[in-house]
Amino acid sequence: MIPFFSTYQKSGSLFIQSVYADSNEQDETQDSHSNNSVTNPVNWNNWQKNPLLNFNFDDDLNMVEGNENIQDILSIDAAWASTGDTEAEASISDDVTFYHYLVLASTKDIASLPATLGNIAIDGTLIPNSDIKLNQFSAGKSLGTSFSFPLKKYMVNPVSISTKSENKDNHIQSTIRIRYIDPNHLKASSGTLNENYLNNDYLSVTDPQIVRIFYKDSKTGDDIAKPTVLGENKSYQYELGDIKAPEIKGYTLKTANSIEYQTATVSKEKIIDALNSAIKNIPGVNINDSEIKTMSEEYDQLFGKIPTRSLLNYIDLSKAFSLGIGTKDPNAGLNFSLALYELIQSSDKPFSVYNYLQNGTTKYRNGNVIRDIKLDTIPQAITFWYNKDSPTSTTPATPSTTNTSAVPNDSTSSTTSNSSSSSTSSTSPSTPTPSSSSSSSNNTSLPSYAAAKGTVVYPINKIGLYKSTKFSATKRSAWYTKKPRVYRPMFVVTGYKRSDNGALKYRVQDVNHTSKTNGKTGYITASQKYVCPVYYAAKHSTVTVINPRGVNAYRKANLTKKARNYRQGTVLHVKRIVSHNLTTRYVLTNGDYITANRKLVNMGRHQQVKSVKTKRTVNRYSNANFTKKNHAIAKNRALKVYGYDYSQSNNVTKHGVLRYRVAGGYITANTKYVRAYK
Repeated sequence: MIPFFSTYQKSGSLFIQSVYADSNEQDETQDSHSNNSVTNPVNWNNWQKNPLLNFNFDDDLNMVEGNENIQDILSIDAAWASTGDTEAEASISDDVTFYHYLVLASTKDIASLPATLGNIAIDGTLIPNSDIKLNQFSAGKSLGTSFSFPLKKYMVNPVSISTKSENKDNHIQSTIRIRYIDPNHLKASSGTLNENYLNNDYLSVTDPQIVRIFYKDSKTGDDIAKPTVLGENKSYQYELGDIKAPEIKGYTLKTANSIEYQTATVSKEKIIDALNSAIKNIPGVNINDSEIKTMSEEYDQLFGKIPTRSLLNYIDLSKAFSLGIGTKDPNAGLNFSLALYELIQSSDKPFSVYNYLQNGTTKYRNGNVIRDIKLDTIPQAITFWYNKDSPTSTTPATPSTTNTSAVPNDSTSSTTSNSSSSSTSSTSPSTPTPSSSSSSSNNTSLPSYAAAKGTVVYPINKIGLYKSTKFSATKRSAWYTKKPRVYRPMFVVTGYKRSDNGALKYRVQDVNHTSKTNGKTGYITASQKYVCPVYYAAKHSTVTVINPRGVNAYRKANLTKKARNYRQGTVLHVKRIVSHNLTTRYVLTNGDYITANRKLVNMGRHQQVKSVKTKRTVNRYSNANFTKKNHAIAKNRALKVYGYDYSQSNNVTKHGVLRYRVAGGYITANTKYVRAYK
């Protein structure tokens, strides 16, 4: 349990602020939420102003002298004390659990029977015992009983309140009377403690976070226009509509990876580090390393699966005598509570998990529009990346919104909208050859196989990325192992240079967005034995879909107006190939367009495993990395195979192991364990 009362408090007020977080006022020259960085463009600190609750919880415990009968009256009263940048909502959960514990001085005090239920009344209404679930257990020297019941169903007053102006005076109020019989009260010796509370999420808060839009120079990461804020005064899951990149004088939107979508996530590690540092600073308090380690477990129990919704984020804890929350473990949260008070005092502001954010998900898109963004309880940021126009350019550049050459997942549904005005050639192109102006000064000519500047290549064998054309261990930035075709790493060719012996090298940028190597630049070999273009340059009458997530077909060559998705293993018939910017598309016989990316489709007809029979017991897992087992399958079982995938898909240093996708998950493809049938 986490007891919010002043067991420890230095002199002076714990809080000097009346609001929950800093306001989001922006400086005209530099936005505080923007970093001048290409690799880390967003600063999540003080993302928005969040609301604060006035909250009162009273526990009136009455025990009849010399009697086993106990009556516990719990009173809840919550109302919004302040508003934030968005519309937040506090709400009572459908079902709550009341925990009653005796923390016994000695195990010999434990009676043969723990507490039993008398009855429960909510706001004066006696609820039927059929709506109540009883659970009895012991843990160490603690003997516990819990009663679970539907609080929201029987409440008289509002079960939720929002920060809308018309609802600002609303309260969540309820009185819960619980009567039960505990024979241990009469038998307990001196030193026995009584604890009563509700589950830690009986009241939770949904506080949507605003979305910030940044416009940045792709080379420096500097802001080139004032950032935009969307979603103010809106509610959870509010849809923002189409978000379009503006035209900015002197800049042109990038053709590849023009949109970077990011979310933040709560850093549990930062919170635990801060709490550990705080508790060590308390005079006279000694805590050992094992107790410090338990703080991580206490955090999980108290904040639950969605820490941003915890009541602890929205209350001035220095003024909260009790929140009446706890977990099944009556000792959970004691060290956490002590450290939290010290942390609050030392930082002079309310505690919130929003003060401990870090980068979460990062996704890249092409085009000039991103849509389907909804407000969520985690902050979201969108960065539009622009290239600075050349000062010698005489023709104004129009932002290209259609190049997907650097996007490995153009087989799946895109959240970007691409312009349909880009030119498309219907002839069958050969591999583009760069002009002499693309070459470095030490290049007199380029071979016909050389990939054009701006196109994408991938390795077909193990290669290294080097800081110069002198390939040595000291100059190597990264190794890229030989990967299955669908997960081969990709590089954008940005230039050319020859080594001292005349061998051609590509100057490249790593565009493997899910890899730790993403964004690295350097040199790789240009040898056809090691690298080749990602996109087909010639027509093939049939192609087979090889991407585990299938391939999308579109009505337009810029891959907009999705028609359908073709599953892995589907054989498609091709009418012609067309070029689109620096990529190619296949036109199917029905007129739809698909990508000609070799990672997603393979020329010709390729049979796929349709079923397997187990040779011995095999485990089934929920993912291809086999990190979570969900079932054991007996020997001699026949299973339908829906597709295949590989482990270590995002790891460029490990090849990955073949897996079969079956109903409910993934199994091994090892021939020692299964026999495959095509």
